[in-house]
Amino acid sequence: MKMVKEEAINEINSLIQQMPHVQHSGLNSTEHIRWLFNCRKVLESIFGKNSTYYKSFAALTWRDTEYTMTFIWDTMEEAVSARNHRAFLKCLEIAQGIFLAAIDEINRSGDIDDLYKDKMEDDSNLFIKLQNIISNKFRITFREEPKTEKEIQNSFENLLAITDFTYTREKEHITYSSKTYIPDFVLSDLNMAVEIKICNRETREKEIISEINDDILAYNTKYKNSMFIIYDIGQIRDIEQFKSSFKAYDNIVMVIIKH
Repeated sequence: MKMVKEEAINEINSLIQQMPHVQHSGLNSTEHIRWLFNCRKVLESIFGKNSTYYKSFAALTWRDTEYTMTFIWDTMEEAVSARNHRAFLKCLEIAQGIFLAAIDEINRSGDIDDLYKDKMEDDSNLFIKLQNIISNKFRITFREEPKTEKEIQNSFENLLAITDFTYTREKEHITYSSKTYIPDFVLSDLNMAVEIKICNRETREKEIISEINDDILAYNTKYKNSMFIIYDIGQIRDIEQFKSSFKAYDNIVMVIIKH
């Protein structure tokens, strides 16, 4: 679940606003259990399971766990219930502190995606894996010269499928400047749009540059990264000059496959 900063803050504030009702309902009530699941889902969506916020909240016990010597009357059900209720209230107080600190962190962040700890740890390895797949395996999937972009897309999808990347194909729609853009692939693990082009005639190189520039503006509104794979049938003479047209973008990956 991808959020912008305002949505994330609203989700956490909603959890805080539900606390009085949860407190009134009591420990392990239906409302309490439902709220717990929602809290974990929201924190996981924003920060990831490896984040301090998620781990701190998940560690809350919600009942008395301390062993103390008691007199016989303190072992009665009412006494145990009272101790658990005090622990329940204390955990609610701690949870509110976690949520308020999380809001502070979101407000300080430049990009909310940078707060997601799970993905930050895995992005580099996944990206290297994707680059290796394209560099080492993509070209050899073609025994004959492909004629259409669809042939190239099909081969790329086969590579993604056998390497366990999570992806969608031609399902995401982006409306930008009164036009709808549909990336060929979206790799959710990398928050990346992938577009495939074929350069198979003399005038196609300039057309592709123009198309990519349009795509970049649209894709940057939704995805953190974009990759453009150009399958060249002997039309691009200067690869470095071609790539230089897009050096202004730090989040754009340009891959040219020579047949």
